Amino acid sequence: AGSRPWVLTGDKTETAIEIARSCALFSNTTRLASCLDCTTVDAAVTSLRRAATSLSDATDAGLVIDGGTLLVALTSKECRELIFSLGMA
Repeated sequence: AGSRPWVLTGDKTETAIEIARSCALFSNTTRLASCLDCTTVDAAVTSLRRAATSLSDATDAGLVIDGGTLLVALTSKECRELIFSLGMA
């Protein structure tokens, strides 16, 4: 239906990726982009834009965002829109 599933985990980033692989959400060929360790909205915007560019031509793509970055990103309308567009691409 044009959307991508989301997985939330309270564990390490590497564990989250392995959980997504074990659930067949990511494969070994999935192009991954990560938004990690962002402590400011500007850093989150930059990281999300970089992820969008990296994944723009991918047919099998996944986005990994750590909890701290997500907390910062959700305070910004621009970040929320970027996350939404990445999730719907």
